[in-house]
Amino acid sequence: MEREMRFFTPPALITRFFPQILWKISNQTNQMFLTFDDGPDARYTPAILKILEQENSLATFFVTGSNAEKNPSLLGEIVAQGHTVGIHSYHHKRLILHSKQAVCHEIIASKQLVEQVIQQQVKLFRPPYGLFSPQMLSVCCQHDLRIVNWSYLTYDFDLNLTDQFILNYAEKSIASGDIIVFHDGHRHSFRTVNILPVFMRRMKNKGINFVALP
Repeated sequence: MEREMRFFTPPALITRFFPQILWKISNQTNQMFLTFDDGPDARYTPAILKILEQENSLATFFVTGSNAEKNPSLLGEIVAQGHTVGIHSYHHKRLILHSKQAVCHEIIASKQLVEQVIQQQVKLFRPPYGLFSPQMLSVCCQHDLRIVNWSYLTYDFDLNLTDQFILNYAEKSIASGDIIVFHDGHRHSFRTVNILPVFMRRMKNKGINFVALP
């Protein structure tokens, strides 16, 4: 099957063992949390922002420092439309392979850059590839950053999965309170632009509202 060897949801043991990381937000209000990684990107972020505006919905964008530096006006537009911004490191490296000093630089450099652009404090950090380490946990604790992973990964970047499979599997698997990962800065984010409005309408038909992470 198309879903073999893919982890759409994180292993329960991991989420229980690391409760300091945000995986899901339990709620009784039919809220769901859309997140977008790797941007801002001049090709795809504007289209995604337009879709969110049309659907009267808010989301959270985990941006890289390098892309924020290239597209500061887009970063400003994300905030102007009421969305939340978190950081996703500076260069999107696998930080678990680096020293604490390197991890600190990747996180703090991106935090400082983004805060300078949006004139707001950044409080959320998503590690690249969702991989975290004791060094990363320590750095984030010291700098008042909450690590956010996810409860559902859409695999919108995986061209081995059809759009229809991604939509159908997500629709039957996702529930209220889930933190969902899409991408606005991946080279294949053109398919995110195609999938997103259909996905949102299907969820809204179930009574789901999309809000930004607190």
